[in-house]
Formats: sequence, C-alpha cells, structure tokens
Amino acid sequence: MRIAARLRVSQEVLVDTDSLHQSPQTQDVLLWRMLARNDRTTDAKPLLVGNPEADADDGPAPALVQPEQAGLEVWTETELQGLHALWWLAHERDDAWLSRRIDRARAWLVEHIQPDNATNTPWAVHVFAIAAAETNDAVSDLFAGQLVHNSIVGSGSPDRRSAWVLLDAAAAIRAHLARRRS
Repeated sequence: MRIAARLRVSQEVLVDTDSLHQSPQTQDVLLWRMLARNDRTTDAKPLLVGNPEADADDGPAPALVQPEQAGLEVWTETELQGLHALWWLAHERDDAWLSRRIDRARAWLVEHIQPDNATNTPWAVHVFAIAAAETNDAVSDLFAGQLVHNSIVGSGSPDRRSAWVLLDAAAAIRAHLARRRS
C-alpha cells in the first residue's frame, strides 16, 4: 500500500493532511499533494532547484529550495520527504528527466549531508538503496543503512510512521524491479 494512496493508515497520520490544505506551499507538500490527488498532469519540474529547461545531468544539486529560516535539520527532513514523493512521481509518469534529477539530488545529499541530520524517519531510503544496488555506490549504501538505523535506534524497532515509510520504500523497490524486468 502506497503512502500517497492512503494518507491515514491505522489512525496514524503519515503526511499531515491538514498541512496539505493549510500550510505554506513548500515544495515537499506540493509534491505529496500531487501524489495524493493522483495528479499526472501538473509539472513537478518548476518546484525543483534550478532551471527546469536545463539538462538534468548538470551535476549534484539539492532537489528543493531550502525553506526560509529553516535550520539544517528542517531542510534535510523537507528534502528527503520531497525526494520520496518525487521518486513516485517520476516512476508513475515514467519520467526520465525527473529520474535523473532525483539522482542528482541523491548524489548531492550523500556528498554534503549526514543522514543523521534531522530525521529518524527513513524518507527516500529507496532512492539510496536502488542507487547503491545498481551502481555499487558504497556511500549511497551507507546512507540508506544509516536512514534505516536512525529509524530504529531509539527503541530497537521503527515507530509506526517509520514502519509505513519503510513499507512504502519497499513497494518502490518492488515497482522499480518490476519495471526493469518488463
């Protein structure tokens, strides 16, 4: 079951549905809104850092603009949440440009951000795990492992929200593998 298919599962709010209607329109919220609404027509490219007309292969760069006055922790959480949603948008739309842009953001994150900044929720762990498996990228493998570790370090198991994010990441990996086989 995809997170975006059901924003509330077992009474656990995975993405704050109030924020989808009332919060400032940060890029991560807009990306999740596109998924929640099964919106296949709104272009996600203008929400990303850089020129949407430029080649997605320009080198590592974050995907989202840092929220104003946000600290590193808030920005990291926002970037990873947005990257998680963006991956599903790229997959569902079979958008090669978005996929390359996601890889640029992944490369930037592993180069500049430690996965223990901000989050104990393993947002976008599938982005790092897929890259690690397909390119033998040890740094992405470590980043994915650290995201999972952070989600269980406090209690030995993930909290409910992290568990649903991990299930969604597993669904993403299965969807990715199914597409590669077809």
